[in-house]
Amino acid sequence: MGSKLFIYNPFGWYTDHSTIKFLIDHLSNMGIYIAGTHYTLKFFNKQETRTKQKSGIA
Repeated sequence: MGSKLFIYNPFGWYTDHSTIKFLIDHLSNMGIYIAGTHYTLKFFNKQETRTKQKSGIA
């Protein structure tokens, strides 16, 4: 039962079982999330700095 759960692919589009392809896919997904988080935090930090400068706190 356990081996069938790992092999089962409900979507049918990923038939290449290469380890390199698997790693590239997951690393690219990680890169997208890391870059998105980085630039989102950078944007919010910039907004916070502007708010402090307008109010005269910093």
